[in-house]
Amino acid sequence: MSIGTPTGFVNFTNGTPRAEKIIATSNIGVGTNSPTYNLDVTGDINFTGTLYQNGTAFSGGGGSSVWSTSGSDIYYNSGNVGIGTTSSAYDLDVAGDINFTGTLYQNGTAFSGGGGSVGQVFADITRGTSSFTISNASDTLVVYNTALTNTGSAYNTSNGQFKPTTAGWYIITWNVIFSLGSTNTSNEAYSSLHKNNTWFMWGNNYHTTTAHYMCSTGSSLVYFNGSTDYAHIEIYQNSGGTATVNPNGSAFPMRFQACWLRT
Repeated sequence: MSIGTPTGFVNFTNGTPRAEKIIATSNIGVGTNSPTYNLDVTGDINFTGTLYQNGTAFSGGGGSSVWSTSGSDIYYNSGNVGIGTTSSAYDLDVAGDINFTGTLYQNGTAFSGGGGSVGQVFADITRGTSSFTISNASDTLVVYNTALTNTGSAYNTSNGQFKPTTAGWYIITWNVIFSLGSTNTSNEAYSSLHKNNTWFMWGNNYHTTTAHYMCSTGSSLVYFNGSTDYAHIEIYQNSGGTATVNPNGSAFPMRFQACWLRT
């Protein structure tokens, strides 16, 4: 049997079996006439025994790996890992369903909530000390203009809209303090929550014949889609005259609060 006869190739011939030491200055190809490695095989390889790499038994697959090993663990310190996506944006980014047994931990503590944590979006806004007058028998927008806490600027202190960019269920609470300039026997005054410019929830309603300070409060669970949904507060009164909203903000502050609960 002869493999390769030109100069620089190794010749094998039939004859008396003997141990051979083969030294070649070129690459050896099996199944290819243009080998690019010391031994370049095009096709399947079958062997018995152990394959060694640098004197150590080799158990990995072909090619190099971005994973590093430590005992029986593997790890990856650079970049993101994507499953079902080629453009992963997080350390582990899965496009599709996830099934697991055991416990999911967040910062070392068993995690039981939906995506995100309670309060990840929180707005606590007051009216400050500025008051304004509202006319009779008309719905009037209430703008809370002083932000104490306002995650992601979800509440706009200029137009009075709460418009979060994180989707989910929110608990919203508010109060509107006002005083009437005049009274009558059919006096009515109340605040209300509107979502996407449509009435959503009524605050408590007052029927009174006196012109003292009053506070209309309300609360509601509201779902926001994180893109187009928004909410605002309005006040209505039909005392027959004007009313003053936030008449004494330093002593009796008005407040709007919104807190993310879950997806």
